[in-house]
Amino acid sequence: MIGLYIRVTIAETPVFKRAMESGTRARVPVLDVMRAYPAVLALTSGGMLLAYVLFYAITTFSLAYATTELGVPRTTMLYCTMIAIALMGVGVPVFATLSDRIGRRRLCLVGAAVAGLWSFPLFWLLETRSPVLI
Repeated sequence: MIGLYIRVTIAETPVFKRAMESGTRARVPVLDVMRAYPAVLALTSGGMLLAYVLFYAITTFSLAYATTELGVPRTTMLYCTMIAIALMGVGVPVFATLSDRIGRRRLCLVGAAVAGLWSFPLFWLLETRSPVLI
C-alpha cells in the first residue's frame, strides 16, 4: 500500500515526461543502456552484487554454518539474524544520508573494504558460540 501510494503521488521526472511526450521509445532499452553507460552499469552491478552477497552470507550462510558445523542452537542464530537485519534496516537510511554528505563513491569503496575485512572477525565471533558475541 505504501509503495502504491508513493507511485501514485510522486511526480515523474522532466526527462521522462519529455520522452513520453515525444513518443520516442527504444526498441531494446537494455542494449541502449549497455552501449551508453557500460562503466556505470558495471559499477552498479558490482555494488548490488556486493550488497546481496553480504546480505545472504550473513543471513543464510552464517545461519547454516553456525547451526550445522558449530552446534549453535537454531533459535539462537535466528534471533541473531533478526537483530542483524534490524540493525541493517536502521543503518540503510543512516548511510544513505551519509552518502549524500561525503559522496557515494567514497562511501561504497569504504564499505566494500570494511566488508572484506569484517569477514574474518565474523567467523571468529561465530566460532565463540556466544549469542552476545554473535
